[in-house]
Amino acid sequence: MIIYLGDQAKKLFYMREVPVESIGVFESIGGDWLYWFSDGFTYDTGVADTEAEALMIAKKNFKPYNKS
Repeated sequence: MIIYLGDQAKKLFYMREVPVESIGVFESIGGDWLYWFSDGFTYDTGVADTEAEALMIAKKNFKPYNKS
């Protein structure tokens, strides 16, 4: 799993180039914290009040892909 934060996460999100097996967190224009996670089975996004909360939610929902 790779975690992207800030401008790098925002760029990947808006370019629609979110890598599989990744999490991203960045602050939106409105001041909310947007997160995504992509674990090979699920791609989801959401909003939280703080960066720490956004990262925690994304990590909690991320299920590592087991290739075996």
